[in-house]
Amino acid sequence: MDAAHVAFAISRNVGNAVTRNRLRRRSRAVLAEIELPSGFYLIGCRPNATELTFDAIRSTLEKLPQKLTTT
Repeated sequence: MDAAHVAFAISRNVGNAVTRNRLRRRSRAVLAEIELPSGFYLIGCRPNATELTFDAIRSTLEKLPQKLTTT
């Protein structure tokens, strides 16, 4: 396995289907630019994630590889 496989867990509490899909697409776009170590990842989103701008989502997800190595 030499690739990162990412899945999303975005509940209905986050918003309607359009809102959840928009958040998922933005997150995927950011994750495509980030080099994640190979493995399987499950990304969850809280309801206030819909208030984040694209740059805020990028800033948050760019910290993910650092958090993975410290835990």
